[in-house]
Amino acid sequence: MLFYKKESGATLVITAIVLFALLGITALAIDVGRLYVAKQHAQNVCDSAAMAGAPMLTGKPECTSSSGLAATAARVNAASNNQVTPAWLVLVAGSTSPGVLITFPSGTVADDAGRSIPVKSGEAIKAEGYVNVSLLFARIFGRQNAAVPASSTAILEEASYVASSLYVPLSISSTTLLGGSGVPPIAFGEQATMKVDMWQQDFLGSGNFGPLDFSTLAGGGGGGSTYRQLLAGRGSVYGISADGTYWIPTLPGSKVGPTWQGLQDRLDAEPLAALQDDRYAWQNWLDMFDENTGLYPNSTRIILVPVVDVETTPVNGKKSVKVIGMAGFFIEHVTSNQEEPNDEFKTVTGRFIQGVVTGQTIRWIIDIGETADSPQTILVVRLVS
Repeated sequence: MLFYKKESGATLVITAIVLFALLGITALAIDVGRLYVAKQHAQNVCDSAAMAGAPMLTGKPECTSSSGLAATAARVNAASNNQVTPAWLVLVAGSTSPGVLITFPSGTVADDAGRSIPVKSGEAIKAEGYVNVSLLFARIFGRQNAAVPASSTAILEEASYVASSLYVPLSISSTTLLGGSGVPPIAFGEQATMKVDMWQQDFLGSGNFGPLDFSTLAGGGGGGSTYRQLLAGRGSVYGISADGTYWIPTLPGSKVGPTWQGLQDRLDAEPLAALQDDRYAWQNWLDMFDENTGLYPNSTRIILVPVVDVETTPVNGKKSVKVIGMAGFFIEHVTSNQEEPNDEFKTVTGRFIQGVVTGQTIRWIIDIGETADSPQTILVVRLVS
């Protein structure tokens, strides 16, 4: 009987130890789970905030103000994604206030792989926050809470691929955009001539004056009819790469008639009354900037033009040219030989503009007087960490 009591007592002790261990393991599992959920939530809030603010960057120091569009968009986004119970609130790094800390790194930023990426002021935005998690298992060690941090950095970089319905089958050379050989570079926001006819220098080579053959992109066809329709904005969404691997055939000949007809059809389709008069369209468009969204209104006057490399790929007749960038262009006026028969300049006059792509939307950046330092003037947002 005494032996039975000893065995029973030992069993109780072992059971108590096992139960205590199980409770500890359960508490530890709960802590680990809570820490994981907190990390995911904090990371999602920071990722989303950085990606919301990045499209408002302009690549200039002026956009890095704490009250600017980029910082405001990031904070508003964080607030909308932070509507949770107090236990899971993301808090501003270094503070106990809900939200995220927004900063604008410059110099270099590190991606998830630890690689350094050079950035200028106004090309990167960082969101930082944390969740203060209440612990269970760690309480036996005197630890009541744990701060679970998260941070995200998004940058502006040159787009290697852009899908858009704004493409037209015209082109400009990289030399025209960047300057060289005595030719000054194009200044954004200042009046420029994009397309010239047969009386002007055929910059793509003998018989080529700028038009491109988009028939493969348009799904067949070709010739003046398709060319005119695409200029008029009757095409679809096309995807073009600017990584040096994408080639488009030229469309030899001046194409003065189809160019004027197609672009004039495009301008005639402008729905906004304030943008229908060539003389005032540009200034009116600038005046219609929405300070809340950072967007200018959509307009049929805005087109995307492939930038082609003619230094290494001169062509004669119909051959392909390499696309190395895209340029936004605001059309102000189209001149035809019927309109001014004695004028040697049969032109498309307008302003080059930069843009940031987010999905199917391009947010246009107006830096009047600034010159391009790359043939790619269209930027994209990328989350790097």
